[in-house]
Amino acid sequence: MNHRIRVVGILRQNNEILLVEQEKPRTGDRIWGMPGGGLEPTDEDIYRGVEREVFEETGVRVRAGQIRFVSEYTNTRMMQVTIWIECHPFEGDMFTEPTMAYVREDDYIRDLGWWSRDAFPPHYLRSSALKKDEFWDGLDLPEGVVTYLGKTRDI
Repeated sequence: MNHRIRVVGILRQNNEILLVEQEKPRTGDRIWGMPGGGLEPTDEDIYRGVEREVFEETGVRVRAGQIRFVSEYTNTRMMQVTIWIECHPFEGDMFTEPTMAYVREDDYIRDLGWWSRDAFPPHYLRSSALKKDEFWDGLDLPEGVVTYLGKTRDI
């Protein structure tokens, strides 16, 4: 079984979070999720990894903050641990405008957008965690508190 560490950037601004719409290559289905992906051997650590992933998928430069959540996913081929990291604007108080200018074609990113909890995109969300109160409540817990969002199986 393969093992993968995935990092996800949580960008919050004006009671909204930044999501990316990604197309599944085999089916053409589109799903919305937070920017992120697997760590690469060149990443110094999880924090540099999430900064890289967020920039590649949104064009927004960020400073990685604290770990907010951990979740797991398992199927017959892989076990994945996802580390959800709060991100802050690289400079100033506001994030720069997201852009798809740095998106690689093989990332299959098709759209970007800021979404509030009450107005999520109508399409499928990558993570059911975004629908859980645990996620939204966990965003405002004190520093150093990490919430386990559970394990998903696709076996």
